[in-house]
Amino acid sequence: MREIFEFYSRQHIQNNIGFDDFGDSLKKIDLGEFNGITRDFDIDIPKQKITEIFRATSINNGEMELEHLEKAVT
Repeated sequence: MREIFEFYSRQHIQNNIGFDDFGDSLKKIDLGEFNGITRDFDIDIPKQKITEIFRATSINNGEMELEHLEKAVT
């Protein structure tokens, strides 16, 4: 699960973040990256349900860390 998370957390690295924030950005995924995981692994759930799962398990409906992803898929 960690390898999957790390792969997707690197998909959308912002260009305008500072060096100190770079490491933190690799520890989180957003809804788009979560959608990518469900798409790439052929998880057949409606997009609305995927969004609900993300919001229920993420940090303040914004980003998800590894432990939140593990909770979302169980």
